[in-house]
Amino acid sequence: MNQRMAPHRPHARLNATARDGFTLVEMMVATTLVVMMMLMFAQIYVAAIESLGEQQAVARNDGKARLVDLILQGDLDRISYLSAPNSNQGILPLVQDDVVQSWQRGFFYLSENDQTNPNDDVLHFTTSIKTSRGRDQSMYYGRARNVTGTLVYGTGASPQFPNHPEIDDGDTGNGVGASRDAEVCYFVRRGNLYRRVLLIRDIDLAGVPGTNAAQPSQGTVDFSGLITPANAVASPSYYKAFDYSAYFRQGASPSVRFLGTDALQNHSVAAINSAESFGCSLTRFGFAITSANQTFTSADLTDQANKRARGTPVEYDSAGNFFGRPLHAETGSYLWRWPGTGTNRLNSTALVYNPTTDVITDGATPIVDPDTTNTRATEDLLLSNVEAFDIEVWDQGLFEDFNQNGVLNAGEDLNGNGFLDQAGGFVQLGNSSPSGYFRAAQRLNSGYGPGVDPTGTNATVTARNWVFDTGHPDMWTEDPARAASFKPPYRPLQYRLAATQAFPVRIAASWAPSTQYVSGAVVFKLDSFNVGDTTFSTAYRCVGSGEDANGNQIVDASENNGTAGTQYGSSGTTAPQWPVVPGQRVTEGETGSQVTWEAFDNRVGLQKIRITVRVRDPKEDLPRQFSIIHSFANPMKSH
Repeated sequence: MNQRMAPHRPHARLNATARDGFTLVEMMVATTLVVMMMLMFAQIYVAAIESLGEQQAVARNDGKARLVDLILQGDLDRISYLSAPNSNQGILPLVQDDVVQSWQRGFFYLSENDQTNPNDDVLHFTTSIKTSRGRDQSMYYGRARNVTGTLVYGTGASPQFPNHPEIDDGDTGNGVGASRDAEVCYFVRRGNLYRRVLLIRDIDLAGVPGTNAAQPSQGTVDFSGLITPANAVASPSYYKAFDYSAYFRQGASPSVRFLGTDALQNHSVAAINSAESFGCSLTRFGFAITSANQTFTSADLTDQANKRARGTPVEYDSAGNFFGRPLHAETGSYLWRWPGTGTNRLNSTALVYNPTTDVITDGATPIVDPDTTNTRATEDLLLSNVEAFDIEVWDQGLFEDFNQNGVLNAGEDLNGNGFLDQAGGFVQLGNSSPSGYFRAAQRLNSGYGPGVDPTGTNATVTARNWVFDTGHPDMWTEDPARAASFKPPYRPLQYRLAATQAFPVRIAASWAPSTQYVSGAVVFKLDSFNVGDTTFSTAYRCVGSGEDANGNQIVDASENNGTAGTQYGSSGTTAPQWPVVPGQRVTEGETGSQVTWEAFDNRVGLQKIRITVRVRDPKEDLPRQFSIIHSFANPMKSH
């Protein structure tokens, strides 16, 4: 019998078994692909987290920038010291015999210090809602506390005063005062931007005006005492109890003086016979009475001979370390007695600032508020992690054509654009440019500033004195007979008497009798007693002379009297009645040989500033820089 045998397949089982798994190579490939995919996902996740962190840092920096821009621009829009109405002339420093205008109230102060350091600029000025160019009409608020046993709100006997600053916000129980005017300063210390605000006692808001409405009063009796803290942690200094501008008046009846809105006026105190003025820098926060007027009394405000109404800005310690202005953490201490008493730490030659610890000491005494329960530390902090707070001024006299030949020569292309620019630009105050009104060579007084040196001869100290200050007529003079120490640091003029300053300043002479003048000539006035104008604020340009009646320096057909050449006119034998309003004219001399003069404002103002702030987010190490350009042009009408 035949049997059919199935074919023999010896490898069938082996092949089936092999297809049930993966080879080592396949496993390694698969594992590699999975790891790569996981790594890609991890990288995507990390990138997303980093992007989110950067976006959050950008948002934080943008928020900080908006906050600073809002507050700083808001303060700048309220500056009380203005340019002339409907004018882009800019703000002008005042000197003796200047006619003070109603829009020149308070002061504006800028200290550049070291031009290479973007963190040592100080911006200090007075503000007023009444002059605000913005829509924000909100008032300034600050502390107005009772000082037990010395100055308390109430209607009873002393020390109760119904005209206490407590009443200024309309609430007599909250320890807060209000004002439409303030003294504001900005500065950087140890990477922090600070904004110190001091209210100016608002006379119109004071409920019970006395003989001086700024002073707390009982009827007609003003507060005339001291606010002397005891040597105890909880004992308040003046600045721990009050956020009001004040200074200490020495003399037979020494007392702390609150400064009111009347102190914004800048008329000569001798003429007005009023109290203090912010224009006189000794009344300002962060300024010290100099050695020349340590025994300061009200009589010093009228001392025209010695100009003792001038204080000294103290922004460095005795070793040259910059600290800007005192902080709340320092002035709130019972160890800081000014202006409650006559002891001003800023006058101490033993004042030392430690940039590492951010502590000021006077000798061996740290000036830090030990009252941790009621400390005012950080109340004035506006922005942290600041890398730059740099302020530049607009210099309309910055021309690249230094030699005035109309050609761009070597060394004249300051901005590197290949063109001969004539339009001005933003510069550091006291820069080394060969042209400009605010360069180093145009400084009149090197002794005024945070580097105290009345003689102006200490180069190390005066290197810090790059200051623009609007000042006061009782602070400075332009009289050529007075020393440089009596002059403002910067007060640019188009024309000066002598060639003491180079381009763009030009030379003019004082008017002289019986002198021929050609059209275009510029003079300074002499009166009928041959006394010159020592302000040089107004100059006079010849706009018509002899045959050239229209002042175009060409003898037109209608002007020619038949004589060959141009027959220019001559001045009279006595000075004319000089006009004082720019644009007004006066004609002098004999008929046919007359000279016509037109008055013009000879002063060059500070037109605008640029403030550059750079902040860094510490978490993501991301910087953010922004700039604010503020114009001092005054669009308001005169009132």
